[in-house]
Parts: sequence; structure tokens; C-alpha cells
Amino acid sequence: MADFEWLKQKIEMLRGFAEKLCKISNVHYQAHSWTPLKLLTLMYWVDVYTRIIPKQSAFSGNYWYLDLLAGSGTNYIRETNDVIVGSPFIALLFARKPFTRHIFIELNRERARALRRRVEALRYSERVSIYQSDCNTIIPKLNMNAKHFLAFIDCEGLDVNWETQETLLEKRGDIIVVFQTQELQRTLGRAKKGLSDKEKLGDFLGDSSWKRAGDVKKLLEIYMNKLKSYRKYVERIEIRGEYKYDIILACRPGPYTKAWQCLKERYSKLTNKDAELALRMCKGEIRALDEFFSVKAESQQLRLNRFLKKNENYGLY
Repeated sequence: MADFEWLKQKIEMLRGFAEKLCKISNVHYQAHSWTPLKLLTLMYWVDVYTRIIPKQSAFSGNYWYLDLLAGSGTNYIRETNDVIVGSPFIALLFARKPFTRHIFIELNRERARALRRRVEALRYSERVSIYQSDCNTIIPKLNMNAKHFLAFIDCEGLDVNWETQETLLEKRGDIIVVFQTQELQRTLGRAKKGLSDKEKLGDFLGDSSWKRAGDVKKLLEIYMNKLKSYRKYVERIEIRGEYKYDIILACRPGPYTKAWQCLKERYSKLTNKDAELALRMCKGEIRALDEFFSVKAESQQLRLNRFLKKNENYGLY
């Protein structure tokens, strides 16, 4: 129950901050009920990161946030008709101590324009650079003199090439990657059959190692092992539910990685359905007790149906 209350409280924050952004533009990234979980992960790590990194004399005064697939700054949740804050503004709003520079990259022209309007309206332009382009073009050419960085890579599939990843991995910083496990299972299947995506998978991994993957679990393992050649701490959080994906943190090992393990433990008790329920409760569509009793009644009915089916041939009813 405590984990769900935490989830509900954080989602309410995402909804609340989005109201002002909606007044500036009505362009949103089209998302789903599982989207808040990855955004809350970013919110959580932004808080941890900006508590610790600014205190390190080696990094103080020059630590950046990079968002390689930034979107418009807001996400529209189709299942509940909610709008919540997107990743760029999570980094701006929830940092304990502000990042010295923000790099937002968005390929879609309309979303990039909406993001720029919102950044300008809220007067963040001085420390934000927005690129309407492909991140695989921008990152290798970026004059990045940051002492440390936090990068958020929210892939829809195979958007970010390994060469781009390597450019970041060769510098000091934490990287959070959303690995679309369920979607990539289908992608891998198509590639194995020679239908499509072979070249994209090669670009994504930087080689042909995907051919060794019998399933998406092996593909994920290959990907994480490649990250481990640059970062000693590479751990994933599995997001469970009707749509499954993984969130990977790649960073240097240290005491603050215990925070990631705490989040992993919390998420082991939550699914995307909990996120949808929390959204509906925040809107006042349902009350906690109403949902509790409806779930309880549903589980009782399912047990009864199984009992009746099991015993239908024994004259018990």
C-alpha cells in the first residue's frame, strides 16, 4: 500500500505541473498508462543525481542534462485522457540544484516547436539548447565540455545508434536508457526471418551481435554487456504489466547506486495498471475503497467461476 501511495503522490505532481505547460501549447507526445513509470524513474534519479554531483568538487558548476528524444515537454495518456509533464521539464523542475546546461533534442518539427515555446514562456532559455534534429547527428558533433552529465534516452525502439551511445559513454556521466523489451521482441523476430530491421539492429548494437540472440532476453543481455564495457554499474528495472519494458542505469559504482536498488524494489510491487489506477484516482474518477472492493469482488467471482467449471460434471449445482 505504501508503494502505491508513493506512486499516486508522484503522479499527482506530474499532472499538476503539466497544467501550466498545457496553457502554452496543446501539442503533446502520445503516450500510454505505462509512461508515468519511466518518467517517475527519471524524476527520482534527477533528485538523487542533483543531491550528490554538485557537491563533488570535480564536477561542481558544470554538469549537464541531455535528453536525446525530448518530445514536446508533455505526454498525453490515452487510457485516461491525462496530460503529464515530459522528461525535459522533469529535469528542469525537480533538480535539487539546477543543471548548468540542458540539451534537448527532438526530431519532430511540431514537437520541437512546442517544446521551445514552453521553455521560452517559462524563461528557461538561458540554460537550455533545443535542437530540432536527429540525436545521432547532434550528439557526435556536440561541443560537450561538461565535467559530468545525466543523459535520458527514451527509445521508442531502435532510435539511438550505438555510435551515439559510445560518444556519451566515453565521457563522465550517468545514462538512463529505456529499452523497449516487448517491442524489440517483435523487431528481433522480423530481423531473424530476414523481413526487416536487420540494419537498424546492427546500428543499435554497433555490430551483428544481435544474431546471437535467440530471444529478447538475450538481446537485452548483449546490450547491457556492451554498456558494462564502459560502466561498471549497469542495472535494470523491469516494468511489468500488459506492456513490458526495462529501464537501465549505467553509471560508476558507489554508495548512491543503493538508491536505484531501492527504486527497483519498489517497482517490483507495481505495474502499469497501478499507474493507470493512480491517474484515475488523482482525477477523482474512483476512490481507493471503491477500487479495493471492486478488485476483491472480481477476484472472488473468478475463484467462484473456476470452482464451478472444475465441478460442473459432478452435480454440485
